[in-house]
This record gives sequence, C-alpha cells and structure tokens, in this order.
Amino acid sequence: MGHPEYGLCIGENWESSLYAHLKNCVAVIAICSVNMVESKWCFAEITHAKALGKPIFPLKIDNCGEHPLLLHLQHAVYDNIEIASKALDASIKNTLGWRDTLKINPNHVPFPGLLYFDESDAPFFFGRDKEVRQVIEKLRIIWEFKETQSLILVGSSGSGKSSLLRAGLLPSLRNMTDFWIPARATLCDEFAFDNLLSSFTALRKEQFRIPMDFQSRSEAINALIKEILDHADNPRTKIIIALDQLENLITDKKTLNSESFLSIISIILKTFPRNLFLIGTLRSDYYADWNSKGLPAEIPTEILDISPMNPDQFSDVIFGPARLVDLEIDPLLTSTLISDTKSEDALPLLAFVLRELWEGEGKRTGKLTKQFYMEEFGGLARSVECRADAIVDTKVLSKPELEALRLSLLMLVREESEGKFVHTSVPWCAFPETSHRLLTMLIDARLLVSKVKDQEHYVGIVHEALYRQWSTFLEWLSSYGNDVRLVRQMESLAKSWRKEPSNPLYRQWPNEGLQLVYRSLRRLGLNSENLDEPLKSYLQPEHERLIDELTQLGTSQYRRSEIGDRLATIGDPRHGVGCDKNGVPQIAWCKVTSDKTRSESFCISKYPITYAQYLAFYNHPEGYYCNNWWTNLTSRIPGWSQYRIIGNHPVDSVSWIQAIAFCRWLSGQLGIDVTLPTESQWQLAATGRLPNRIFPWGQEPDTSYANTSESRLGRTIAVGMYPQNCSPVGVFDLTGNVFEHCINSFEKLTVELFMTEYNHAVRGGSFLNDMTSALSESRYSILTEECDYDIGFRIITSAIPHQKIQSKIHI
Repeated sequence: MGHPEYGLCIGENWESSLYAHLKNCVAVIAICSVNMVESKWCFAEITHAKALGKPIFPLKIDNCGEHPLLLHLQHAVYDNIEIASKALDASIKNTLGWRDTLKINPNHVPFPGLLYFDESDAPFFFGRDKEVRQVIEKLRIIWEFKETQSLILVGSSGSGKSSLLRAGLLPSLRNMTDFWIPARATLCDEFAFDNLLSSFTALRKEQFRIPMDFQSRSEAINALIKEILDHADNPRTKIIIALDQLENLITDKKTLNSESFLSIISIILKTFPRNLFLIGTLRSDYYADWNSKGLPAEIPTEILDISPMNPDQFSDVIFGPARLVDLEIDPLLTSTLISDTKSEDALPLLAFVLRELWEGEGKRTGKLTKQFYMEEFGGLARSVECRADAIVDTKVLSKPELEALRLSLLMLVREESEGKFVHTSVPWCAFPETSHRLLTMLIDARLLVSKVKDQEHYVGIVHEALYRQWSTFLEWLSSYGNDVRLVRQMESLAKSWRKEPSNPLYRQWPNEGLQLVYRSLRRLGLNSENLDEPLKSYLQPEHERLIDELTQLGTSQYRRSEIGDRLATIGDPRHGVGCDKNGVPQIAWCKVTSDKTRSESFCISKYPITYAQYLAFYNHPEGYYCNNWWTNLTSRIPGWSQYRIIGNHPVDSVSWIQAIAFCRWLSGQLGIDVTLPTESQWQLAATGRLPNRIFPWGQEPDTSYANTSESRLGRTIAVGMYPQNCSPVGVFDLTGNVFEHCINSFEKLTVELFMTEYNHAVRGGSFLNDMTSALSESRYSILTEECDYDIGFRIITSAIPHQKIQSKIHI
C-alpha cells in the first residue's frame, strides 16, 4: 500500500497516478528484486520512464537477474546498506546536481551583463534548471530510441538560449560521462571554422596527439573526431557539436563563408551518424529560413522551443548569484526589478542592470539597493538607453564625431528585412578614426564587445537590446538602415565580382543605380574615393569605365558609337564636350607651336564643336538670332537644323557663315578672339610639325582609328571616341566623323576674308568618305553657305585662354 502519508490512497487509480508521477519526477530509482524483474507493470514503468528521458538508478536488493531494460546501466547492490546508499547518493548527485560539482570563484563577477553566460559563468547561472532537465530528457530519448542527429533550441531574441546552452546544458552534460562528450560552444561568426576545430582539439586526450598538418579543416576535424571516439569508454558515445546563433549562417553567407561551414558540418554528421550530434540555438524569427537554407533534409533534426523566462524565475536570477558572493540584496529592489520586467527584452535588461549595479554599488558596499537603482536608471526599460546616452550626448559631440559614430554603429547591424536586424563583428581598422574614442567608451560600458582573433581586433554588439532599447540607435536604423543595407549589398557583390568578373550576375552597376549608392555613401559620411577594395573598384563611375574601354584597341566601331551615346545619356563629364554652369561652351584647348616661329603659336580646340555647344549659341537670348554676329556675312539669318541630335556629337549641318557667327558670339562670351583655323593651322595641329605624317596617328592607315566609311556606321558618333586618333599635340577627330571648316578660301590659301563670294576649304574627311580621302593633307572646296549633315568645325585662338590648356593627351 506504500507510505500512509505520501503513498497512494485507497481507491485511487494507481496506474494513471504512477504515470503522472513519472512524468513530473526528476529521476527514477528502480528497486530490483525477483518480483520486480518478473512484473509486467514494472516493465511498463521502466519503459515509460525511458521514453520520458528520465535518468534511472538501479538498486538490487536480492539475487535477482538484471532487468532486460537496464542491462546497460551500472547497478548498486544492497548487500551493504551504507555502501549502497553512498553509491546511490553519489550517482544521483553526479547526474542531477551538476551545479554542486562546479568550483565557485568568490572573486568572479556574479552578473555578466548583456553578454551571455559562458561555461566559466556556470556556477552563477540560475533560473533555468527546469529547462536544462527538459533538454537532457530530450537527449536521453534521442539517445535511446531515435536516429535524430541534431536538436535546435529555438527561442525569441532575449530568451536566454545562448546562456542555457553554454552555462546550463554543456556543464550538466559533462557530468554524464557514460555517453555524452560535449565540445565547447562555437559561435557562428566569421571565426566559426577555427573555433570549431579548437573545440574538438580541446577534447583530445593528451596522450593521444596527432599532427595537425592536414590539407583542409574538414580532414582535421574528421581525424580529431575519430581519435576521440577511438578512446571513448562507451561505443555508443555521442560527441556534441554545440553551435550558438545559427541564424548568422543564413544571414551573412558571404562574410562568414557559411555555405562551406554548413557543408563541413553536414559531411561530418553523415560520416559519423551514430556518434556525432549537433545542438544549436536559433532565433525563432529565422526558423523558416533555417528549414530551407540550413542543414540538409536527410539529417534528422528535432526542435525544442525555449520560452522566455517567467517573472517568478527572476528571483533566482537575482538571488542565486548573490548568495555565492555574499552579496546583500534589498528586498525592495528585488520586487521593483521583477515588477519592471514587462518588455520583450526583460531578461537581457535585467542582466544589464544587475551588472551595472554590481559595478557601481555592489563591489564597494556588498549590497544592492533600490535607491541606487532608481537614482542611476529610474527603471529597467531605460537602463540601456540611460547608459548609452551618458556616453553619446548628441548635443555635446561635434558633428564629425557624431557622424563617425553613427556610421560605425550602423556597420555593426544588418537589416535582413523591414524591422528585422542581426548584428555582426567588424575589424577595428574598418571604423573611422574619429569614432574610436566613443567606441572605446561603449566597450568599457559593456554595450559593445571587443575580441581579438589572429592578431586582429574586432568589435561587435553585445546584445540586440542595444538597438531595440536605445532610441538614438533606433532612429539611426530607421533613417539610415536602407543606406547601410545597400552598401552591404555592394560589398557582397564586389567580392563576388572580384572572383568572377565575367559573371553577368555580378556585373558593375550602371550610372542610374550607382547614383543611389553614391547618395547612400554621402548620407553615411563615406567618401567613395576612400573605400576599401574591391568595393572601390566595383563602384567605379560608369563614365570612367566607358572611357577606359575606349582605350582598348579591340573595342569595335559599333561599341565606340554606343559608348558615346551612353555618355550623352548619363552626362558626359569630359572637359571640352559640353557647357559650363552658365551655359557657355567649355572649350578644351591644345597648344600648337608654329613650325616657323614660336611667336606664331596658337591654341586649337581639342574636339570639334559639339551639338550641345552650338545649341547654347542657338538658344542664347543674345545668340544666334542677334544681328550683331551676322554683319557682312549674309543678308538674312539662315536656318539651322542638326541631323544627329545628341549633345556630345559634333555639330553638323552648319555652313561656313554659321560657324563664323558662332565664333563671334563665343569671343564675347570668353573674352578672347576666337575664329576658324586656316588650313595651315589645321594641318599643323594634325601633324605636329611632322610634314610627312600622313594621318594624325602616323604613317599607316588603320580603319579602326576613325569613323570613316570603313566603319559602316553611316552616321556621326560622339567626339573623342578614338584615343588612337589623337594628333601629336593632343587634338582628337582630325580624321573622319565630320569635315571641318577652315577660314581661308579654297583658291587663295593666304586670303582670310569674310567674303561670301569665295569657296572655302574643309579638311579631315567624314563618315561618308573612305580613309584615303581623309589624309592629313586632303582638302575639299564648298560654298560659304553650303551645309550638310557631315560638315562641322572646330576653333582656334591666338590668345592664351584663361581655361586650362590640355598639354597632355587625355580623352
């Protein structure tokens, strides 16, 4: 009938009652006797206890045989009550009282703050004993009955998953030496490979050393696992891989190289299906992503939900660690703290405040009081913000320092989707130097964490509560989050582009997209010229890439035409092609020295006058239709209509008369005398005092050097599309594209009269002429009023223009 006070009552349904007790108990002591071994009900109880994952402690009280379900367990024998009792107590304590086996350092900081509890903090980890037992029971069931190879602890941010894994579960499992061998937890960050390898290395027994000169990390990990298993006491031993913050592996694949890391994890799990087990933590809002992007479906996985702590558990969080260091807690403080724990970040905020109270009052006085708490923070919800604002006073900091800090903090956070953020570590050298002082202060305040890996200093955010509870940070994320996300996307694309430059998926962005990136860089206070590679090269302006392409000899005629039109579309930035901010044609001048005397030197326009430049004259209120420019030229102002209406194309369909009118107007705009070149000046610019030079580029014809009829384009293209066509003095397009007016008459080379009765000379050939008709010395005659869609002009001046003279060959 059992114990009269605690046993089963008469008339009670003993079967259902026993099963209820089995479900709620912590462990089962199996008293083995002849009758017990033969009892089908005892058999059912043991089966049920094993199915629930309860630890079982067998105690033999007679010479019965061993129970078939308990053959793998060591039994205590009751032939000596004292020895049996001590053995049973020790076993129970070893299995269930893992906390009692931990060594307590009285000088240890009892509260870690926003940082998770690690294994070194295990003696001070309270409030989660029930959850630790639940996980262990789950593992016992898996070990006994299932082929599952991974268990993922899923919970919301701030639920304490990392601390549960590191300071609760792993230390507890280390006491169960019969079949669990847990490696220390590996954080899924950029150092995950090295940390995982290190965690397995730490499990090796010292007498079994193996060389670590493997070709790959995968080989090294396989060898380590095999060595550990070869020397394990139990053939059914399971090595536990503990991976913390699995969500990082699916949110920053490029930075963490997570695909390779997950591949290695999958390989070793498949290689050791019976002896390798994965336990990981995962934010619940990434559960769906993990299902599709995490471990392969063929690796059996189970999920265990980790709920946030209830307020009634917070008293253990407060008092448990305090008792270990003889810290006195004001009861009013405890009740106030617990009543303040109503936000989703209740646990991390409580941990932060306890650490701050310990640092500010506890170490000095040996007690924590409500008065100090209220004076310092005024409540739990504003604790993080209060400490952060004390460092980052936006009203006192200089603008450069504030902008640098804003950029630095935003670098530590990635927005995966609207309102969904994850944080990452960033090398110290990547932060603006102006932010270093404030970053150091935030690290000292334990709001940021600093770590060193491979002699590189990294900084990260301690906990999500920093950017969820600090209004300044939240405002920055809201205002600049899209900018940061765009720049991060560019960094990822730049790395892929560097590896596969020909892959169309990673091609550099056109100007329209780059303008969005440049705007984000400016908003973040970044200078595109100071970016690190490969991002700087990846964000090279489109016009620079197009102009670089022109210098390649293999660039086709059609592509050169296409580049010119694209430059016109995005805004051709080349000096000498368009107009200045006042609408005055911007001329790039090249200096030419006479072959007779240097005193006869002149300057000539680097390019033919463009449509955009002539249009400025045409549209100017005192331009084309002003009678002043047409004196002695014509009795009426002629009409003009451009054939190729693209700004950076040479002006076409202009007569000699219309060209002279432009020169008169531009002279007034620039304050210097501007006119058309004589044929001798034109030829000198084309040959550079080398009289036997047949083409501007040399002696040999090359149909790829100019837009002549051989190009088969049948139209003009933008000026300056043939760097190879540059003359010795830096002048472009003296062969092909359009004929160019000269000031002198065709019959009398020395006559420079503005007389309409003369036929005038044109030089250089056009897109309608073959290359033999476009020699440097070839000349043609046209009427002064004649115009056609393959005739344009360029200008000269004998004065030294105020604008910078182009003395070198540039596009």
